[in-house]
Amino acid sequence: CGAFHILALKSDSTIWSWGFNASRQLGQGNTTNLSTPQQIGTDHDWAQIECGTVHSGAIKGNGTLWMWGFNLYGQVGNATNTDVLSPTQVGTANTWKKISLGGIHSLGILEEASQNVLYAWGYNLVGQLGLGTNADVNVPTPVVMPVNQVLNWKGISAGFQFSTAVAQDGTAWAWGFNGNSQLGLGDTQDRNLIAQIGNLSNWNQITAGSCFAYGTLTDATQFSWGF
Repeated sequence: CGAFHILALKSDSTIWSWGFNASRQLGQGNTTNLSTPQQIGTDHDWAQIECGTVHSGAIKGNGTLWMWGFNLYGQVGNATNTDVLSPTQVGTANTWKKISLGGIHSLGILEEASQNVLYAWGYNLVGQLGLGTNADVNVPTPVVMPVNQVLNWKGISAGFQFSTAVAQDGTAWAWGFNGNSQLGLGDTQDRNLIAQIGNLSNWNQITAGSCFAYGTLTDATQFSWGF
């Protein structure tokens, strides 16, 4: 679910959408609102779906990434800032593993040379892309890693204006807006570079909300923080 729209993935690998469509987030090639599910295109090879606030994305079974919807800040990742009416392939890579769409930014994990590399694109006013700057980008751009560290990623979750990720080594990371302490770093200072959450190395996953987050360890211990 996005803010006002819904995507669904059927067992036959088709994708469907319904709800509000002013920003083309339903991927139907128009701006008509839908009160019942309608199939997007005719393809039967979709593997993963994600909703941002008013943009959408999906990964096909062949590992290609497709996005559509509101794109004022480049969050669709197609090197433009124009809204996209229907699923449009992002670049040519075919090893996308996961995506997570936030308020108006996007995160993705792309396998490169057996390494799961973290990418971000879209709105970046408070550093939620983790690039060391606060400038928007309209194509997937590698997130800047800590000095002298190479991290292999297993999980991502984009909040409204912040981002979280879990590495294969079990460490947890966060960056972006932190006015409500949603980064879990013990302060309210924004970050435009990724920062490690505590020193635990047995995180299983993190789920980012609008201005808060929940996380679980591999032993099922649960944590929450933020607003």
